Amino acid sequence: SIRLEDISHHLSMICRFGGACPTFYSVASHSMYVADLLPDELKVEGLLHDATEAYVGDMVKCIKRQCPDYQRLEHIWELAIRDRFGLPTRPSAEVKAEIKRADIAALLAERRDVFGDRRAYEEISPPGEPRCKPLGPAAGCLEFKLYALQLGLQ
Repeated sequence: SIRLEDISHHLSMICRFGGACPTFYSVASHSMYVADLLPDELKVEGLLHDATEAYVGDMVKCIKRQCPDYQRLEHIWELAIRDRFGLPTRPSAEVKAEIKRADIAALLAERRDVFGDRRAYEEISPPGEPRCKPLGPAAGCLEFKLYALQLGLQ
C-alpha cells in the first residue's frame, strides 16, 4: 500500500547524491524545493517527482542509466504512485518539461548551496531561488508531510 507517511519518511532519510553531500540533504528537501519552483497546478507533480525512491531507493544517475531492470521497476512504482494520488498515468510533454526544468534548476541550486559550487552556470536553466534548505530527517519528514497536506494529498 502506498502511503504518504511512508513516502515522507523514506525520502527524508535518503541523502541526495549518493550521500556525497558535505551536509545531509535529503530527497524530501529536494522534492519540496522542486515543487516550490513550479506553478500551483504542478506542485503535486513536483513534490512527487522522486517518490518512487521511497520504494526502490535512490541511485546516482550515471549508474541508473545503465540499469534497465531498475528503470522498469521504478516505472511500475511510478504508475502505482500516480494512481494512488490521482495523477494522470502519463503526464503531458509540457508537464514533463516543466518538471525537468524545475529539477535542473534545483540541481544547480544544490550545487551552489549544498556543495558551494560557484562556477558559472552554462546549463539551460539558472539555479533556483531561494536558497536550498537542508533539513535533518525528522524535520524533513514533517515538512514534507505538511507540504503534501497543504496540496491536498493524504
